[in-house]
Amino acid sequence: MYADPARGRGSILSRSRTSGKVLTALAVFALLTVGCLILMNDSDYSDADTVTIDGITYSSTDTTAHVTGYEGSSPSITIPSSVNIATTDRTVTTIDPNAFKQCTTITSVIIPDSVTYIGAYAFMNCTSLVSVTIPDSVTYISDYAFYGCTKLASITIPDSVTFIGLYAFRECSSLPSITVDVSNTNYSSENGVLFDKSKTQLIQYPAAKTDPSYTIPNSVTSIGNNAFRGCTALTSVTIPDSVTTIASTAFLFAEKLRSIDIGQDNPNYSSAKGLLYNKTGEDLIACPAGIESVILPDTVKNVSACAFSGGILKDITFSSGSDLQVKTNGVYECTSMEMITIEDSAKVMFNANAISDRVSEKHTIRVSAPEGFEIPESALLGNIELVYGSSPDPGDDDPKDDDPKDSGSDDKPGFPIAVAVGGGLAVLALAGAAFFLIRRH
Repeated sequence: MYADPARGRGSILSRSRTSGKVLTALAVFALLTVGCLILMNDSDYSDADTVTIDGITYSSTDTTAHVTGYEGSSPSITIPSSVNIATTDRTVTTIDPNAFKQCTTITSVIIPDSVTYIGAYAFMNCTSLVSVTIPDSVTYISDYAFYGCTKLASITIPDSVTFIGLYAFRECSSLPSITVDVSNTNYSSENGVLFDKSKTQLIQYPAAKTDPSYTIPNSVTSIGNNAFRGCTALTSVTIPDSVTTIASTAFLFAEKLRSIDIGQDNPNYSSAKGLLYNKTGEDLIACPAGIESVILPDTVKNVSACAFSGGILKDITFSSGSDLQVKTNGVYECTSMEMITIEDSAKVMFNANAISDRVSEKHTIRVSAPEGFEIPESALLGNIELVYGSSPDPGDDDPKDDDPKDSGSDDKPGFPIAVAVGGGLAVLALAGAAFFLIRRH
């Protein structure tokens, strides 16, 4: 019996047509997937026109323009109030998040009076920026907007500003004062210190203010996060009885601060030998970073987060009879720390990550403690080595704290996920096509 050649050709043709349809469908699917990836990548400005003028990149989706980036080389920047994009003049209203981030060659920026919004991280780590002109059109200064501008020498907040974000001027180590227009209805300044309008909240004491001592006004009821962080000249702070709230990070890394003084009639806080406690003296809230050696009394029950932070602190002694716990980050970034002494009969519990130091070099701390006592490994965060014994090694070097900086997002958090998912689908489509081609032949 012979096979029918015509029948065989019909089967082959049928399979070929089916394979062709499948291949066509897979090709269309792959193209659609790639198209979706492109749209996802530019989801913020999917219909936007962009242009770069004098190194500044602008983007627009309507009659206004956003500053989105800078690729120029000029140290002095003047942002225009309008730009021509796609043959249409657009008013510049926004400096987008991260627009000038880490542009380390910029020394001065003039912002036009058309801009109303300065985005998060907009000028973060512009380490050569000395001056910036903020016009009275700006209403919103976002989180970390000028963070790490280490040469910024002055800042004036106009009367139009209604919001200043978290840590907007943190790590501005050359900033001696912050000036607020007297007509501003939300913020105020006194002697260069930034407050809310009613002066009930102390927001920021400038890092480069040269006064060795400071007395907080009697109107203040709260001291904000990182309010005195990194102050380079301040040696003493006097807190009035009116203050009822002090953030745990208020005095971080104030390297010369040696004394925090509280009035006896303060209802929530107390001080002894320059250290800040709660009213009963059971909770240590802050040890000034300019103190080299501390002996904690046996009345202390808790060492709060960031109670010890940075500075020149070399040794801590927990007194005999103590019964306390060291909270997470209780000893925070104390890069000069050499010795921890736990006297006989002292009961000290170290919580997880109680001692943290994120420098890359090994930091050796000697521990003098009763026989059998050990600080658990879980209490250490970073490259820390504990050596048990009473005599520190004089040859040990003290690593320096290089406080890690925050970094901003690019405001497109979904794109990496889109790439991964979409790319995977495209690969599957192409693999399917290859499979059918192989089957065909």
